[in-house]
Amino acid sequence: MVAVGFALVPSSIVSHIVGERVNNQKHMQVLSGLSLPAYWISNLLFDITKGLIPAGIAIGLLYAFNLNVSAIKVTSVV
Repeated sequence: MVAVGFALVPSSIVSHIVGERVNNQKHMQVLSGLSLPAYWISNLLFDITKGLIPAGIAIGLLYAFNLNVSAIKVTSVV
């Protein structure tokens, strides 16, 4: 069940970037003087933060409810 909740995080990140593409927001920001590296670094930092907050909450809840953390298997989808 936790995996379903965590699947929503990347979709919200992608939808934000796609929404900026549809509305030409990146182009408007670049015309206003924003550099491309600053744009992409800020997006990267925001995306990392958006993923770390739910992960930290999930880990905190595992310890708060005294669940057996050693029995949890971490797998990669790749």
